[in-house]
Amino acid sequence: MNRKLFQQISVLISALPFILFSHFSSAATPTMINTCVMDSELFPLWRKPGQEKQQNPGLNIELYDVIIKKLDLQTSWVRAPFLRCLALLQNGEVDVINAVSYQQAREQFGRYPFNKGVVDVQKRLKFDSYHAFVYATAETQWQDGHFVKLGNQAVAIEIGASIKTLLSQQNIALIELPSAGHAFGMLKKQRIAAVVTNQNNGFKYADPLIKQLAEPVQTKAYYLMISNQFYSAHKELAEQIWAESEALHISESERITNKYNQMSPW
Repeated sequence: MNRKLFQQISVLISALPFILFSHFSSAATPTMINTCVMDSELFPLWRKPGQEKQQNPGLNIELYDVIIKKLDLQTSWVRAPFLRCLALLQNGEVDVINAVSYQQAREQFGRYPFNKGVVDVQKRLKFDSYHAFVYATAETQWQDGHFVKLGNQAVAIEIGASIKTLLSQQNIALIELPSAGHAFGMLKKQRIAAVVTNQNNGFKYADPLIKQLAEPVQTKAYYLMISNQFYSAHKELAEQIWAESEALHISESERITNKYNQMSPW
């Protein structure tokens, strides 16, 4: 074999692992992020499935879009009940859930942004509040971390709601229901003492027979939760997503939040 040709083949063979590694590393870097959000419509957080690209798509959707566009990514939306979103995340069938409050028990499903062993509130997507809703003539109040004049009826929450942890410490009867609509229907019939849910649910179920108590039951941070599979394969990108979530509070968050606060329900 010609010596020069032999040298060229040797160089090509020695470089082949690097070429293959570069190719597959580049190919493995995702441009599309599969993102799960609940399949209900909840003003002002999100619209019905299929409307994620509509003008004013919802607070959570729009905040997330800012992050994704800064990283030059695209989103494939998966709409499912919350518990199904957690299962999909655990199985690696979606990459991100938008958005989840922190519970230690939920760590089995995926990853939160952590800093020195604790969840990093600076990397939240947003803050949000749970409020209590009661019958219009009820004397019930939420004051200084507990119910006043609640009576003997149960308090309704949605299945899987993180507020259960706090309310379970109140020595009150809790009933978990599949939807906020079910809970508000029972409240109108005075079959329960109160509904405790995300404050945004009150817009959809506003009724002269129902009033929202002024003091929030709990204000919580909500995070972009990332699957263990995505984090293991794309750790740097996952950390960039959380870093942009933190940067959001300096740039766009207040403007977007104020816009939706000024809107009427859809």
